[in-house]
Amino acid sequence: MSENANPPNPEQPATWELLNDEMRHRLDVQRAAGERIDAKAAIVLGAAIAAVQFVAKEPVRSYWLPASVSAYAVAIVLALVALRPRAFDEVGGHAMLVGLWAYPRGRAAAELANNRVWALTKNAERQTGRIRWLWASIAVLLLAAMMSVVHLTQGERIDAGPTARICSAGSANPCPAP
Repeated sequence: MSENANPPNPEQPATWELLNDEMRHRLDVQRAAGERIDAKAAIVLGAAIAAVQFVAKEPVRSYWLPASVSAYAVAIVLALVALRPRAFDEVGGHAMLVGLWAYPRGRAAAELANNRVWALTKNAERQTGRIRWLWASIAVLLLAAMMSVVHLTQGERIDAGPTARICSAGSANPCPAP
């Protein structure tokens, strides 16, 4: 039970039971939201890993390749931080058993509702941090993708025949004649 909560008014048991049910529902919604954050972070992680494997096999022709590979590595780390396991607070068995069995129904519901409010607040703080890590990983992943595109479109590419030639117009070594 929370030590700093005001003592509930047990004279309205139906109200406290309604609030307790609402807090239980909000904890379920919060748990589902955390699972969606995990799913999105896993998608970002998978995209970054696949992209770095694709780009890393390219020959180094400019500083854009090492920069994009480094950015992909940062996106991978940020996605892993967003995915790392964290505690999810709920009303534990100890709080439900110690002392609550002797309370009247309304008072027990009030105590449980107070504990669930505390758990919701702590979980919301944790999820806010996870969302920040997720958005940071998405931003870095997009930056890495842009740097990869710049690298892949710069310079001379003769790897697929004359139709695949892409040459820098302003470079000192223009494309050789086909």
